[in-house]
Amino acid sequence: MKSMVLFEGVLNGDVRVNLLGVLHSVKDPNIRQGELKKLCGVALELLDNAQRYGSGPIAFQWNVHEEGYCIKVVNHASKEDANRLVSAVDEANKLGPEELKAKLMEELTNGKFGDKGGAGLGLLQIVSRTKGKLKATIHHSEETIYRCESTFNLKRA
Repeated sequence: MKSMVLFEGVLNGDVRVNLLGVLHSVKDPNIRQGELKKLCGVALELLDNAQRYGSGPIAFQWNVHEEGYCIKVVNHASKEDANRLVSAVDEANKLGPEELKAKLMEELTNGKFGDKGGAGLGLLQIVSRTKGKLKATIHHSEETIYRCESTFNLKRA
């Protein structure tokens, strides 16, 4: 079975809610409720990051295929925000389970928020829940704009 949800356009809160509704209705008899919840949480966090740090339209893909599931978000961002995304994902993916737990607790209790409102928890939570299967890449696309790709893959259990 193969299915795909694809959205390209300007992202706002209403679009995120509608996309989440569509994702919950994607029928795959092989997906467990816990996996669907995990996937929807990852999708929502990646969309939130694209809206918070991106500029312009985004592309969102949700793929269901024989091997598993893939979520991909592509957006444009400043050089600073693009580099921070890659750095945060790389750093989180390098942490072991106990280090990741400690980093999450540190972020929860330090009371700091970024300039754009994020506390730094989202990507840490994704990596914690998915055991390091999040990938982020950036490509220079214009003088001050970078194309960011955040991809998450989950193999079927």
